[in-house]
Amino acid sequence: MTRLFAKLESFGDAVALVDGRSGAEVTYGQLVERADAWASQHPGRGLVFLEADNHVDATVAYVACVRSGRPVFLAAAGTIDKTPHLVDTYQPSLLVRSRDDRSEAEQRGDGPVCHPDLGVLLSTSGSTGSPKLVRLSHTNIKANSDSIAEYLQLAPGERAITGLKPNYSYGMSIVNSHLDNGHALVLTHASVTEDAFWATFAEQEVTSLAGVPFTYETLARVGRDLSSFAHLRYATQAGGKLHADLVRHFADQLSAAGRRFYVMYGQTEAAPRISFLPPDRASAHARSIGIPVPGGTIRLEDDDGTPIDAPDVPGILVYEGPNVMMGYALHASDLAEPAGPPVLRTGDIATFDPAGLFYIVGRAKRFIKPFGVRVNLDDVEQKLKGIEPLAVATGTDDELLLVLPVSAAARAAEARAMAIDTLGLPPHALRVETLDEIPRLPTGKTDYKALLSQLGPQPDTRPAWRRFVAYFFEEVADILGLRERAWSSIAELFRVLIGADEVSDEHTFSDLGDSMSYVQVRVELEQLLGHLPQGWERMTVAELESMRSAGAL
Repeated sequence: MTRLFAKLESFGDAVALVDGRSGAEVTYGQLVERADAWASQHPGRGLVFLEADNHVDATVAYVACVRSGRPVFLAAAGTIDKTPHLVDTYQPSLLVRSRDDRSEAEQRGDGPVCHPDLGVLLSTSGSTGSPKLVRLSHTNIKANSDSIAEYLQLAPGERAITGLKPNYSYGMSIVNSHLDNGHALVLTHASVTEDAFWATFAEQEVTSLAGVPFTYETLARVGRDLSSFAHLRYATQAGGKLHADLVRHFADQLSAAGRRFYVMYGQTEAAPRISFLPPDRASAHARSIGIPVPGGTIRLEDDDGTPIDAPDVPGILVYEGPNVMMGYALHASDLAEPAGPPVLRTGDIATFDPAGLFYIVGRAKRFIKPFGVRVNLDDVEQKLKGIEPLAVATGTDDELLLVLPVSAAARAAEARAMAIDTLGLPPHALRVETLDEIPRLPTGKTDYKALLSQLGPQPDTRPAWRRFVAYFFEEVADILGLRERAWSSIAELFRVLIGADEVSDEHTFSDLGDSMSYVQVRVELEQLLGHLPQGWERMTVAELESMRSAGAL
């Protein structure tokens, strides 16, 4: 197989790179000249740590490494000095840092011995903190580049914009597929949330847009109409599951204007594309990840590895193709290892329909079991996005945590009700929080680890006997018929359950109640309000009534 970027000379004076800020262009002839000069200035075949960035210098360095057969680890801009343990682990022979749209190289030792077909190393997590790296061969990245160019129907005049980071496998694949086929890349650091991005998008007549779910959730929120750009040919979405309503929204928006919307699925371990949903089937099959990319196959297996041949039966999605990684690396010595079998057990749970379209229904490890109830967090999150597109679901075996942006706080009660109705969890096993900004990885995916660390499980400071009794009453509430009553007011609830003759707006539970009525009042209040704040026993009836009226949590 011909190596990636081996035929760049043949594109001559065609534009390869465009600086999005200045508009300056680099032709393919100039790109080849600069890349080959870079390789000559930094001779050798040792491992390179490159801070991949969306500027010309960093792109030239990446092209030079691939063309010369030099293995390169793509790090995020500004991270090499922040992750000395990675440098110590892999002992690269060259460090290339990105500084103000310029790349600076630091020569080191000879570096580790690497397999001759090793091409690119990528982080498994979207950050550069973990020493576990994916080893992609030249064969892997070339095969996936060719496959992408085929199913996206890349045609003369393509101009892609670098809205994704090039150290992220999705971003890297755009660089690979466009440059290897003689198309142009418009380089920008701007985000789709910035006016500068769309100004460059229009001025440079960009023909394609690539985004993760957060990208399209944001565009839908601000009402961005992609079909208004006459030069746009297609848009792609990967990096996680986009809610079906938004898939239909953008598929219909673009198809009505004769454009294409591709939903894609992949993993870094597959360089990274595994499947795509043909645009003409996107609206009708909005939950599907589609069919295998050209050159690859998908099958489902049960936990024992037995193939699943029947439609609509969940199983582990297994992909096989020439783009499957050589394997993982944890130490420098792993870089010399040969490739393993081209088979990838993705860890995703999927089904297929009678038409042969595949559907991701969950992640094997995205499950929690609060109070013995097995909760598929991906399933909950998809339902949650029907209420608020930017909301996410996470949690532990102690509680389910739903997180909404502050701007959607008014929908928190609806989110809570959805989860309770769907899952049948006791109310205290569910928490709804709002944040100004939901933490995300450099890939744009939700950073669930950071989310749990930031919000954390809320400690239950009640005495053990109260926790037990409260749980008991929550379990038997239906039998007692407590939840069947529709309370007209907090005052009525207090009068009935506490047995008080008179209840005023200034009364609190501490004024009227006792240990015998505590559990029943607490259960009913939590059901009525959705959540009880700490110290509710000392809140006045008026304060609790205000919470009920506002649907506050």
